[in-house]
Amino acid sequence: DILFRRYILDAMLEAGGELPSLLIFGSGPGLNSGQFVPGNRLLQPNDMIVGEVEAHYAGYSGQVIQPMSLGKQPDSYMEQLRVAIACFDAIREHMRPGTAIGTLMDVYERTAEKEGKGRFAFSHPMMHARGLGDERPAQFGDVGIDEFRRIELQAGMTFVLKPRVRATRGKRTAQIGDTVVVTKSGGQRLGTRTLELR
Repeated sequence: DILFRRYILDAMLEAGGELPSLLIFGSGPGLNSGQFVPGNRLLQPNDMIVGEVEAHYAGYSGQVIQPMSLGKQPDSYMEQLRVAIACFDAIREHMRPGTAIGTLMDVYERTAEKEGKGRFAFSHPMMHARGLGDERPAQFGDVGIDEFRRIELQAGMTFVLKPRVRATRGKRTAQIGDTVVVTKSGGQRLGTRTLELR
């Protein structure tokens, strides 16, 4: 874990990035989320590697959520990840100026229910601001949700869109994300990688 983080930091700095940088990683079987503090656990076959990578350049920041696996994952997880990607695409299509964030949340919930066929549901957070400054607007739970829902998107607003889909039975989640900017034709991804399990 420590060496993995070091490799990523070295790659960011060699590409012109700046410190500090956010790296949340975890590895293990059936893992849902990472941690801020690196560990000395050795990677094992079929481990999941999950977390968030945030790079800084010229004062701006961007973030990605990219799950990785050191082997085959169960079909149930792959289906869950497919639903998370469908949610990402559906939300992004609606990220236009004048759209209320509540509309995006409704799209998120409907897409997770429809694509998940009752086996999966949406989970917080859906997204939070990125770019210059702090993470506002942001919503990480049910506190202040009504106010968050009323915020209208403006052209140029930038978010890390990172839908997390949870199993309605069990604790497994799947999450994927990228930095997205609001445009009149919908959210434009700033990343170029394929949204998939690596």
